[in-house]
Amino acid sequence: MKEEQEKRVYHPHDKLVKAGFGDVETARSFFESRLPEELRGVLELGSLQLEGVDFIGKDLEGGSCDLLYRVGLKGGGEESAEGGVYVHLLFEHVRRRERYLGVKMARYQVKVWERVVERGEGVGGEWLPPIVSVVLVQGGGVGEWGGEFERVYGVGGRVGRREWEALREYGMRFRMVVVDLGGMEEGELVREGGGNAACRLVLWALKAGASGGWERLLVEGERLYVGVKREMRERVWRYLLEVVGVDRREIERIENSKESKMRRDSAGDYECS
Repeated sequence: MKEEQEKRVYHPHDKLVKAGFGDVETARSFFESRLPEELRGVLELGSLQLEGVDFIGKDLEGGSCDLLYRVGLKGGGEESAEGGVYVHLLFEHVRRRERYLGVKMARYQVKVWERVVERGEGVGGEWLPPIVSVVLVQGGGVGEWGGEFERVYGVGGRVGRREWEALREYGMRFRMVVVDLGGMEEGELVREGGGNAACRLVLWALKAGASGGWERLLVEGERLYVGVKREMRERVWRYLLEVVGVDRREIERIENSKESKMRRDSAGDYECS
């Protein structure tokens, strides 16, 4: 029993991500605000469905988690709607530079395709669906290569340009969408257009969990609380208490302030009716 308890590690970061982006509306607003324009132009995000949480599961490092979604294509016809596109969201709790993150993501894509093959879920019964890999990095450990796998694939200076051009055609051309919280300012995370209030609050909290300095961060995050359901707010508060060490009195102050505002708004609505 003692050995089992020692193996059990509590990871508040991944719990917050799964609670936040396990909600389809919050996930949709995240993708609408963070995916590149060319992807938003072809993905019918209104059809987004959650396929599974912890799809990769035990292969992930501690503090990481993943969610798998399926989404249709705009103007893709019945066959496209049947197979759709998978969007694989991986949350990485990394604090060091990780050059070969793309290798892991490529392996995870193959795992999704293996499931499709085993279940006979290919488009039209024979085509593998496209997969969009999205990596949410908490600690700013992606490195300068971003989401382009080709930047870490090569043979150095040992061959000429002609040889390399021939070889690269047989390598993996793979890109992924990287959302690196470590490189973002707090104001950027909470601004309008960055997703719905719950989405922005979760991203803001994860940023606080990596960088600390909650006194400064609360000033930005406090604006979001009014638009977030109480259950989600409480989950964020628990995260901040455990990970960042937020003063509980500050939480009570903000909650009381929110309740007072709601009562004032309700009274105003009543008087105007």
